[in-house]
Amino acid sequence: MKFRYGWIAFLICLTALSALGQSRIESVASLDVSAGVLWIDGDTLYVGGSDKLRIYDISNRASPSYQGGFNVTSNIVSITNVGNVVIAGLDSREDPNLLIVDASDRTNPTLLFERRTDQERKILQVLRAQGRNIFIGLDDVAIQIAELDENNDIKQIIGSLEVFSIITDIRIAGSRAFVSTWDSIMVVDISDPTDLRLVKEIITDDANNRLSIDGTILASAFGYTGVRFYDISNPDNPTEINTVYVDQNEVLSVSLRQKFCYAATYFTKMDYLDLNGGLRILDYENLNNIHNIYYNDDPRSAWDVIAYDGYVYVAEDVSLSVFRHGPLGERPTATPIIPTNTPTPTHTPTPTNTPPLLVTPTPTEGGVVPPTNTPVPPTSTPVPPTPTNTPTNTPIPAQPTNTPIPSAPTPTHTPAPVQPTNTPSTSTGELPAALFTADFDGPLLAHEQFVAQVPFNPGFILAQNEIGSIPSDNAFDGATNGRGLSVTVNPGEAVMFMGPYLSLEPGVPGLLRVNVRSTGGGVSVALAALDGSFDGSVSSNIPADSMVFNGAYKRMALVYKAPSNGVIPILQAAANVNLSGPVMIYFDNFELIPLPPGVCVPAEALGAGGIAP
Repeated sequence: MKFRYGWIAFLICLTALSALGQSRIESVASLDVSAGVLWIDGDTLYVGGSDKLRIYDISNRASPSYQGGFNVTSNIVSITNVGNVVIAGLDSREDPNLLIVDASDRTNPTLLFERRTDQERKILQVLRAQGRNIFIGLDDVAIQIAELDENNDIKQIIGSLEVFSIITDIRIAGSRAFVSTWDSIMVVDISDPTDLRLVKEIITDDANNRLSIDGTILASAFGYTGVRFYDISNPDNPTEINTVYVDQNEVLSVSLRQKFCYAATYFTKMDYLDLNGGLRILDYENLNNIHNIYYNDDPRSAWDVIAYDGYVYVAEDVSLSVFRHGPLGERPTATPIIPTNTPTPTHTPTPTNTPPLLVTPTPTEGGVVPPTNTPVPPTSTPVPPTPTNTPTNTPIPAQPTNTPIPSAPTPTHTPAPVQPTNTPSTSTGELPAALFTADFDGPLLAHEQFVAQVPFNPGFILAQNEIGSIPSDNAFDGATNGRGLSVTVNPGEAVMFMGPYLSLEPGVPGLLRVNVRSTGGGVSVALAALDGSFDGSVSSNIPADSMVFNGAYKRMALVYKAPSNGVIPILQAAANVNLSGPVMIYFDNFELIPLPPGVCVPAEALGAGGIAP
């Protein structure tokens, strides 16, 4: 897990709503226990915390029944099992870092062996089992395979593959293992456990946390970027399908089931703002239109998530939460369509500096921007273990010298796809198709891939905003359908709506347009674009006062050529110092249109004809 902090604080005021056309999510249980990692096998749920390995019977999926537990001295970071033998990895550089537990009697699990997985005291990151072979992700050192012997002990490493970044997860599909790291996703041939071979490495621009596989779809919890989906119908050559922004915080874990993606997000506590974590749900039935359908706004982190047989189990700091969602059997919907064209990767670099404040008015109650503090994940004081008579902590030896451990092939970087050549347009006034649109028909702002937050100034407080009915009179053709995004601005309030990262072809500017109306003056309304590299480049259209939009819709327009070819759209409404009472601002029908060479832009597209300020 890789935490990256910096440039901006997001605030989303969303409530838990049902998915459109899908089953409603329902919270059915919450257990007050330390929970950081989950593992399910049949009717058994294993929960790893900072104090104990807990075992639950989930034959009644909605009501986990505690069976027994085993005390530990460090946080449990991963769990796997081979039948009734449970293997747990500990977040420890000291002995031991791997426990082998007999859980044949779930009410009284007993320790069989304690082991050290390496000589250098590296952190054990992940455990996965295939048959009696145990895959061990060992920090930034290696993927190891150990065999569980006839005594249910692990005594030697039979195969390994060096890696060059922190391992975060391993998922096995047949003869291939998909391995995520802070910098890449690797495909490893595991057909011969004594001779692991790197098949392909995909270098990524954000940290990959945990992975999930559902049929031919692989999803990565892709750091702050969101969730990245791959087509693995050819497992040796994963093809990126789509990357979807999920939340303001880091995505730590994902679980795929029945074309839903369940995501666990991190909670960030800052000096002046708490950024809630919790469960998020994406609907990816149509892979061309993956969208958020649920936010569980929780003042704590969701560390891990598993969707299983119509229920969702979430490890949330000091609780285990259970939700009912999705069909018990197959989802009665069509098979998703995977785009056939080669997708253009979305390069979203980790932000390193703070873009400038878009609005210039001073809030009613001024404030000084506080420093950004790097949040520290919550820790718990471990409960001392129950003394047991166990074998000596013996490091697991590598395989005998007559069976050499192969060295890792040099990772190969996947080259960026060749950009298509722009063909000059013969247009006499027709604009190209929009790269991105948001009609603000909702019901959630997240459906439009926008998030609401306080602008880059803590002196403001968040203005109330929602998607719903808006005025439709005094509107030009295409201005609104009577449903859009409304903002209520009071003195001292503001809201900034940040859109998704959008990738344009090199050298191609983009036309940003949005329709705006107000109920009065005293509010600064902005349409802006940030460069996707977050180098501080910004372009904006900020009329002097919202009175220009009073009582009738007008179109705001902005042409921006991003230095990095990546654009993040911004809409903003902020109270001026002379605002005396609440003013309503309405936004509708945002679009970003690429303007390749040869395109003729009609004046009307920029607001000529009396429909723009």
